[in-house]
Amino acid sequence: MHLCQPQDKTDNPATQPTQPPRGCSWNRTVNITKYDSPKRLVLGEVYVPYHPDDPSTVDSHGHATTADEIEQAAHAFLQASRQNRVDVQHSGQCGYGCVVESYLARAGDPTFQPGAWVVGIRVTDDATWQAIEQGRITGISLAGNAQLVPALPATSLQPQESA
Repeated sequence: MHLCQPQDKTDNPATQPTQPPRGCSWNRTVNITKYDSPKRLVLGEVYVPYHPDDPSTVDSHGHATTADEIEQAAHAFLQASRQNRVDVQHSGQCGYGCVVESYLARAGDPTFQPGAWVVGIRVTDDATWQAIEQGRITGISLAGNAQLVPALPATSLQPQESA
């Protein structure tokens, strides 16, 4: 997980870097949605499921995924014990915080989109916390590797209703 500086608020692929950081296949930066100063905790959606009517569900490299794939990634992150790997600006130098919450938003969540992977990061570095409070760091970013598959029709990315 990465804590990041402000970027183009539209998350438009045309205004974002064309190469992922540090050789990763993809990345996505989202705004910090909530923070708790006394606890030095920030919360935000790491990845949201694709929806054809919402361009913000496509990442900065033009990629999108399903709620099922997001769930698999969220579980793999915790299973690999990556919670202490929080850096700033994709530097690869960890020690700035720890993921202390990780969950999939459910229907009816008042803050987060259903199916989104949400994390809470406790920021342990004083200078980084000060940058968050001053608005110099406003986002959470996830980078990783993925097997890209050809785009599917929009209807195939939608959850299927049970019969």
